[in-house]
Amino acid sequence: MHNLNYKNEEVMKKVYSYLGFIVFFIIGFFVAEKLNEEISTIKRSKFLLGTIVEIQIRDSDDRKADAVISDAFNEIQRIDKLLSIYDSESSVCKINNSCDSIINIDDAYFSIDELNDEIKELKNEERVEEIARMAGGKVITDTARKHAEEMIMKCSKIS
Repeated sequence: MHNLNYKNEEVMKKVYSYLGFIVFFIIGFFVAEKLNEEISTIKRSKFLLGTIVEIQIRDSDDRKADAVISDAFNEIQRIDKLLSIYDSESSVCKINNSCDSIINIDDAYFSIDELNDEIKELKNEERVEEIARMAGGKVITDTARKHAEEMIMKCSKIS
């Protein structure tokens, strides 16, 4: 746990937006692996992040697709719990309701907050590369860069 005397809802909105886009971007990579085989569509919905989240995967292996959807929902739930403004145990809720007191926040949230500060200090081209690396892995493709640029554009419209 880390102690912070800190209150900034705008930063939280941006972090939450970045993470949401990254999670959905990663899901897309799972889908793209088997395009040449006979595929079926697996679709599930859950109420998460204050809205209905639907994940749809097309794959030839229904069990694998279902497992990927479950993993994706688990990750979204983990992020939602970490960043929820409604869960009194989440770091965001603690920060928003801290009344300028020192609070304990989750290590994962602290890492996200530090990463957010680092990304904000990057120039636009560096920011695109960093987000593409986070979403795409070691090899940064033009597609990953394009998606990173789209995420940055969408997030800049939010703020």
